[in-house]
Amino acid sequence: MISDTILIGRRPLRTRPEDRVNAYNHHSLAPWLAETGILTPLYFHRRAQEIRPFNMARWISPPALAKHMLRRPSVVLQFSQEQLQVLLRAAAISRYGAKEKLGLISEDLERMASELGELGDVPAEGFFVRVSNCSLKDADDGNQKPLYTIYDALVKIISSKRAAHSFLDLQYETDTVDQKIFFFPYFAGLDKLSEWRCFVFKGEIVAISQTRFYQNHHAGVKDGALRELVRQARVLWVEIGTAFEFESTILDLYADVRETGFEVKLIEMNPWGAYLGTGSLLFHWIDDRDILEPEIPLVRTVLRLVQARSACSAPVKYLPKAQVNEIGHGHIIEDELKVLRKRKLEWILDPKETQRLMSLPVPGKMSSEITVTRAEALNRLRREYGVEEETDCEEEEVQGSEGGVKLHARFKRMQRAFVAEEGFGEENLNEYVELIPYIST
Repeated sequence: MISDTILIGRRPLRTRPEDRVNAYNHHSLAPWLAETGILTPLYFHRRAQEIRPFNMARWISPPALAKHMLRRPSVVLQFSQEQLQVLLRAAAISRYGAKEKLGLISEDLERMASELGELGDVPAEGFFVRVSNCSLKDADDGNQKPLYTIYDALVKIISSKRAAHSFLDLQYETDTVDQKIFFFPYFAGLDKLSEWRCFVFKGEIVAISQTRFYQNHHAGVKDGALRELVRQARVLWVEIGTAFEFESTILDLYADVRETGFEVKLIEMNPWGAYLGTGSLLFHWIDDRDILEPEIPLVRTVLRLVQARSACSAPVKYLPKAQVNEIGHGHIIEDELKVLRKRKLEWILDPKETQRLMSLPVPGKMSSEITVTRAEALNRLRREYGVEEETDCEEEEVQGSEGGVKLHARFKRMQRAFVAEEGFGEENLNEYVELIPYIST
């Protein structure tokens, strides 16, 4: 029976940095570290190549997806290399859509909007807009209000540092597949607690998690409805999976399991793997590896959701985005180092190897074009257009450099932890690389 292969876990609400949930960006698990080092320019190049097939423009076309999508894009606009440069310039000069700076670039964006074409009949509810490489969730302080014109969509795009960073990489692509803007009918009635993350490993759905892992789920959700969610998710993957070359991916799904006769719908696809930036939500990429990446097929799905609040529970506290992002990250440095030691790759943190690994050539890029963080890349973009640099609080700061490329802050903390464990004297360490303080958590 299908229920025999489904394990349902109702978990307590956990929102502390020390809680073992929502692991993501465990770079130590990347399979190519011996060739690239960790958090080096070549590492990030290889990582970008692994993420590329999951850009929206590269997976959304197969006809089999149409009936399973929560919303299909009503309009898809293609922009040229010249228009890509217009967007990058506008992002830099306007300081990512700052209202007081929009006058400097509004004429360019109006011209580009007219060149891109028409939206046709604009629905009363407006559009949700994104680009192929990423959503625009960091723009306008996370404001996800509907948009009604191409011009407003362009302003939204240049307001997103995520989008601007992804556009920098588009300059080096050999095709224009990802130079697209997607306009989806705005879904005003979306229930955030009805979003689910589905982990597909080697063709099997091994796990499903409530997406809003930091909130209690609705009361009254029955196990039977959750099993139906799993059943429909399995059918969905069977029907669309053959359209893709990859066997492992992470699906974001929508299903209001409170409703009788609900349907599971696909929102988007994400890259598989702890090192490619997709959060594990109520699972943990390291602690739950036997669930997420079983060595032998188990034909089993583990579903987890946060248990509903009891009648006597205290009011739900609002968690700002920055606090949500810290949940589960209290021991990230220790976790990374443990994994490297288990894989016998701790040598990539040896300060004597730093110069060599940071200097490995990146295909298609000159040394002057190489960066390892979004903050550094965007600062270079601003310098190109004569705009003063700024400290990007959203990014981990980077300090020190090897061969002209700044070292990633997480790398520096990992290296400091490694050096402390190895018993190196700091006077010897500083001979090789300047360190930022490492604070054990």
